[in-house]
Amino acid sequence: MDEIEKYKLSLTKYFASKNQALIYFERNFRSFHFQLQVVPVPFVVLDSLEENISKISLIKNVEIKTIPSHMELKDMLSPNIPYFYIEAPTVSLKMFAKINSSQGFPLQFGRELLADPCILNLPSRIDWKKCSLDEQTATQQTKSMRDDFKDFDFTL
Repeated sequence: MDEIEKYKLSLTKYFASKNQALIYFERNFRSFHFQLQVVPVPFVVLDSLEENISKISLIKNVEIKTIPSHMELKDMLSPNIPYFYIEAPTVSLKMFAKINSSQGFPLQFGRELLADPCILNLPSRIDWKKCSLDEQTATQQTKSMRDDFKDFDFTL
């Protein structure tokens, strides 16, 4: 298991202890570095997550597909193909969309999906620029998370 997968497992266990599931998403498009977004959600969101992602993706004209449980993203794509990927490990859900670079792709697609009224109903969270906290609050939240996460951190 590589280091990223170890962190994902640790985060999944940490948030489960807080009665939350995790949704991970990433995009490999218009960026040369790995971007993994981690979003804690109430467990009830998972009940209809695949259906809602499919429905919202269709509305946004994004062809998203479910990855069979015995396969990984790398089994579905050739190297150097831009993609969007989303997973909810608690329910073994993995989905992806190939990105056609010439047609473009909504850069905030992952946030748009999860913020949709069908999932989290948090439209104010779509634009990451509007989600910033003042420095004191951000510092407090960071310290609190680090302290709470210590028992789950495999590097300590």
